[in-house]
Amino acid sequence: RSGKCRACGAGFVPNQWKSDCQPCTGQMYALPGDDFCQACAFPSMILGEDNWCTQLYTWLFLLAFFLLVFLVLAVFGRMRLHCLKRRLKKITAAKDWEELHATQATSLEYGLWKRRASRELSDRKHEVKSQS
Repeated sequence: RSGKCRACGAGFVPNQWKSDCQPCTGQMYALPGDDFCQACAFPSMILGEDNWCTQLYTWLFLLAFFLLVFLVLAVFGRMRLHCLKRRLKKITAAKDWEELHATQATSLEYGLWKRRASRELSDRKHEVKSQS
């Protein structure tokens, strides 16, 4: 009789005879005292051994994804900035003033580094202007 009155812990529910507790499996969860396992549906999820249906994992994955995208864009923008510096040196060495004047630094091309690319470009133009 004491088995019938005992509440099951987190992740467990009473079996059909209420004599023992059985675990919730898969994407099912139960809070202490629940009589039935509940489905944990996307975007909430249960990971590992925890019996915790939460959207925290989804938000952490999204945050990690956006941080990764941000990092990749920052690295590629930095590489583009380095290429711009080399190109400006070649243009200046070749004295191709028309190409130097036509060169622009756009947000789409340099992203986070646009301000620095614009500064490099304007510095190179001022340098050429002061030498002539």
